Amino acid sequence: MRDRHDNRGKRLSAGQQGTGYVLRKLLRRIHKMGGTLDHPFFKDEVERQKRFRVKYLRLRDRYSAMSADWWFDTHGIDLAAILPPCPKSCATRHSSNR
Repeated sequence: MRDRHDNRGKRLSAGQQGTGYVLRKLLRRIHKMGGTLDHPFFKDEVERQKRFRVKYLRLRDRYSAMSADWWFDTHGIDLAAILPPCPKSCATRHSSNR
């Protein structure tokens, strides 16, 4: 992700820890709800999610028995963010609360 600086010179980042993680999570939620933002962080996150979806589609047959937690911990793929909602009968696929 690209770093930005606010008007006080502090570095802003959509990174993997702390507030950066929260920012990315909010950006994913906005995108999933159909919203858009004219900001580089949002555009980067949309592209990142597209890459994760391609990666998931490539690997899903090989690792079909793996849990949502495994996908997130191993590949950084949040299944709830990239897959369409499923009926209650397949709720175990989305067992993670990420």
